[in-house]
Amino acid sequence: MNRIMITYLKNVEYAIKNIFLAINYDADELKKLLNEYENLVRKPEALRQFGHEMDYCNNNSAMRAMSYFYQAEMAEKERDSKLPKLNTLIQETTDSINIHKESVSILCGSMLQFAKQGISISYPVETKGLPETCPPGREIGSECLSNIIWQARNHAIHYEESPNHNQSVKDCFSNLENEFGEKLSLSKNPGMNLSKEIIDNILKWSTYEAFENDMQSLA
Repeated sequence: MNRIMITYLKNVEYAIKNIFLAINYDADELKKLLNEYENLVRKPEALRQFGHEMDYCNNNSAMRAMSYFYQAEMAEKERDSKLPKLNTLIQETTDSINIHKESVSILCGSMLQFAKQGISISYPVETKGLPETCPPGREIGSECLSNIIWQARNHAIHYEESPNHNQSVKDCFSNLENEFGEKLSLSKNPGMNLSKEIIDNILKWSTYEAFENDMQSLA
């Protein structure tokens, strides 16, 4: 195992974890709000259903059934009182996600830079291309982990120059487009930073641990 990579990962762990916190903050908040919304909406009907089941069960008294119906009414009142504010929070968080799209893409690009730097210092060579001595890592479609990191990082720092990317970047993204869809198309997304798409849907790095595991596979 490459000791330089392991040391590098320890040195950048703090930075990467904080990038993940920034990238995931709004999305995590939205997920919590949507879960709360779903629970508020479903709770009255679920309680009412329990009440009906008690009515049909000989082993339970009518009082227990009525208790569930009463709880359902209370849950409806809670739902009606909380939903307006909750809907506002959901909309505000959704708007925040849209407003911060570019910032999040830049943060995802910086994560690719950290990953590429780990490869560069672990396998230094006199070339601008991916070091031949670097392990390929896991297969992702017809591409490999190390090449996706390398080419996606190059795209991230030159995305505004589209379509004038070098051939290695074009080839990598062409393969990704063919296998994972038009969201990875350089020609159909000219001048767009596709780093978040790479991080979320190709590399599937949603936590520091996912990032670390992949990078350790290249050590």
